[in-house]
Amino acid sequence: MQHKKPSIVPVVLFAILSFAMLANIVVASFVAFREVTQANTTEFAATLESARGPHVHVVFHSQEHGDLRTSLFMASQNFSDSHDFEHGQTVFFRVENREVAHLAEMSFIPIVSLRTQEAEIVSLSSFNADRAIVRIGLTLNGVFWFSIFLALTIFFALRRKRALAPQYHPTPNNIATGTKNKKEAGHVINMFRRAKFLYIGLIVLAALVLITLVLTTEAVHPLLAFFVWLVLVFVSAIIAERYANKLNNEILDMLSQKCDPHGFIEKYVEILCRRIGNSRTYVLLNLSSGYLSSGDMLKAKRILDSVENFTNSRAGTLNKTCYYNNLCFYYLNIDDIANAEIMLNNMLEVLKNEKFPKQQYDGLYNLYVNKQFAINMAKGNYSGAEEWFFISFNREKSLLDKVIAQYQLGRIYLHFERFEEAEKAFNYVIDNGNTTHYVAKSHEFLNQCTEKR
Repeated sequence: MQHKKPSIVPVVLFAILSFAMLANIVVASFVAFREVTQANTTEFAATLESARGPHVHVVFHSQEHGDLRTSLFMASQNFSDSHDFEHGQTVFFRVENREVAHLAEMSFIPIVSLRTQEAEIVSLSSFNADRAIVRIGLTLNGVFWFSIFLALTIFFALRRKRALAPQYHPTPNNIATGTKNKKEAGHVINMFRRAKFLYIGLIVLAALVLITLVLTTEAVHPLLAFFVWLVLVFVSAIIAERYANKLNNEILDMLSQKCDPHGFIEKYVEILCRRIGNSRTYVLLNLSSGYLSSGDMLKAKRILDSVENFTNSRAGTLNKTCYYNNLCFYYLNIDDIANAEIMLNNMLEVLKNEKFPKQQYDGLYNLYVNKQFAINMAKGNYSGAEEWFFISFNREKSLLDKVIAQYQLGRIYLHFERFEEAEKAFNYVIDNGNTTHYVAKSHEFLNQCTEKR
């Protein structure tokens, strides 16, 4: 089943919202709520007319605007209820310099301090303290929503990236390169509890350290600490991803280098029981490769039948190629040559897809050629097969691939009654094939060599 590639719209939308909230935080922290001082404010003297609620109505003289009748307002404190004002009393108030030029246009004047000749009603320090509370509240609110939108941006970006990124899945003929290349690896953190706990632990540890620094060190600003924490979240993800890839490569090596399909299967069956999200197809293809290499063809087929969704993307075409390769391998081993040819033709069609990642073409095309020669041999045509599998044996790096190449060479030598060469090839398989089904098959062919001599 083909699916449309994930839309870029939610990524862009949540990225815009993230930057909007980030701008809010910056404005709240460094612009709109900057600390007021005598240097960035101007003091005026005025005659008080009345004081009601948060407003103090006054008349004052400005050199630029002349006499003005207006009201003073301080949003952060209801100061008029805390002082007994008298009509005609002289009061002194401060206004931020950026507001001075617009006093005549204002319906009320936002002030930052107020005093009489006898007492200071609101000082700059108390105003700054009130403003700091408001600033912290707005900053925390901004940080909260920024974190939400940023997390959603990352989620949809990773989801899109995983759907579009090429993933080289192991197959019975080439399993060693499953996740060796970090750029081609799937997001495998969720496949391993140890990797997931490492990721969460590093994030929590970073948060605790930064909170401690903010509370104990005045030089560490909360906003700076938050951005440092975000960076550490990404670093933690990279560390956990690398660790998860290391664990996964250890499993892949069980089959590719140790030729132990049973241990390989056991590990991936355990992983398949967890919530692994987009890695599920990757695990299923690996698992089918394990069953095929062990000789359990029915279980391999059931696993392959459970693979459903192939995205219409580079990763999807790669998945589908490996899927058809494994199905072709299955039909070859049950001597259903007709269906094996159908699966091989399907594999070739996917290889021709314009979305197929070009950097993976050679490796997957070699698998296609392997299957083509295997089908030809099953039909009695051995032309070119010996040369191809001899080259394959010298080219491949994984032990499993070498075992398979020698197994096919042994069959070719047996067909042409070159018994000494056949025995040498089958003995290589027996000595190196561990518990793969090629060992049991090689014993059978060795018996045929003995009988035909």
